[in-house]
Amino acid sequence: MKWYKGTLHCHTNRSDGRATPRQVGDFYRLQRHDFLGVADHNRLTLPADYADGAGLLGVPCSEFTGEACCHVVGVNVTKAVAPKPSKRKSARQARVILQEGIDNTIEAGGIPVVCHPNWYWAVNNDDMLKLKNCNHFEICNAGPDCNAHPIPGYEPGDNMWDTLLTAGHRYYGLANDDAHDYYSPPLPRSPRGGIGFNVVRVPKLTVENVAEAIRHGRFYASTGVMIKDYRVTRKGMTVKLQQQSAERTVFQFFGEGGRELKRVVGEEAAYNFKGDEKYVRIRVASTAGLWAWLQPVFLDDLDDVIRWTGAKAT
Repeated sequence: MKWYKGTLHCHTNRSDGRATPRQVGDFYRLQRHDFLGVADHNRLTLPADYADGAGLLGVPCSEFTGEACCHVVGVNVTKAVAPKPSKRKSARQARVILQEGIDNTIEAGGIPVVCHPNWYWAVNNDDMLKLKNCNHFEICNAGPDCNAHPIPGYEPGDNMWDTLLTAGHRYYGLANDDAHDYYSPPLPRSPRGGIGFNVVRVPKLTVENVAEAIRHGRFYASTGVMIKDYRVTRKGMTVKLQQQSAERTVFQFFGEGGRELKRVVGEEAAYNFKGDEKYVRIRVASTAGLWAWLQPVFLDDLDDVIRWTGAKAT
């Protein structure tokens, strides 16, 4: 089992990006990504157009682009996902738009991921609670207007996640660039590449393995903090970071209601289950302004996470 890094939401000039598919693929090779999903708006840009498999695996993605900033990325789809033509004149609720994107993604054989819910505050917690057949959202969309990074006293993405988890919805959180600018000086407040990514742990780098890892939460989301080792047992969980340079890092363990269960400053941390937790999730922050979010561990369903975190490294 190895860790592999990639982003699953970025754009080319086939929608509103400022680079060709090949240029985007070359950019992410330089970023040392192992896989990439170009998610152009309402269309499917084929992986063969930006990834040749030699150092970069392409994952077919498409972004359902609904009105009112309500978007859904379909991961590993067989066709484009897009809103159906309509002559409606009245505004629709965010949850209705998102549900259409989710349903279209599933019809296309993909995994639906609710995009940038805090982009212009388009989607609230109540909207998310009413969605059906969805288990993924962007805990971090690196676009500058997406309000994704926690600040002291105000953590809208983490609050949304804990609201969902506490209500019994099993959601996994992704970090993606949503990049539109790459090599050229970016336009004002334009999303740039090379910030948000996901790291999956799989036995071999294939589209199917990446998709299954995303589907089942066998990954972590990051803007630069890198995990060296992560283990879950029936007794608890441990996490260790790759060696940092000069920055300091803090681990926070969160449980039901977003309550902080434990905080550790250092390069590794552990938490022992007490037995009454519904779930436990870990967020790591560094003084370099970088983050990582590990997926929630559900104490009533430990078998899979024990298996994949305990598998022998190759």
